[in-house]
Amino acid sequence: MPREDLSIQLTSVIRLYNEDVRENIRSGLTSVATAAVMKVKVASPKDTGKYRRGWKLDISEKNGEMSFVVHQGKARAGLTHLLEDGHRTRTKKKWVKAQPHIRAVEAWAETESLKAIEKAVKG
Repeated sequence: MPREDLSIQLTSVIRLYNEDVRENIRSGLTSVATAAVMKVKVASPKDTGKYRRGWKLDISEKNGEMSFVVHQGKARAGLTHLLEDGHRTRTKKKWVKAQPHIRAVEAWAETESLKAIEKAVKG
């Protein structure tokens, strides 16, 4: 078998492997992102339920890099840091206790994303 044929075959196999790994990573990260949205919705404080229902997921892929962002919709985006960290009341006389619900999900999503990537690479 000539070297050129072997080189073409190896290149073809490596391309297929890369595409397979890339698709597995994409699938794993998408499932982690979807679960993260559900977890943050469940962990969010519920007053009227609008804040809880307002969580969105944006998945983007540029230049081979995939990212996902779980965020609050425009109407209630300003509440996230107030609820997560606590805040003064409007009269500035009392302190509203923090209701942490984002950081734990963020840490979970980071860990699970790394696991999904590792699983995709190892096969």
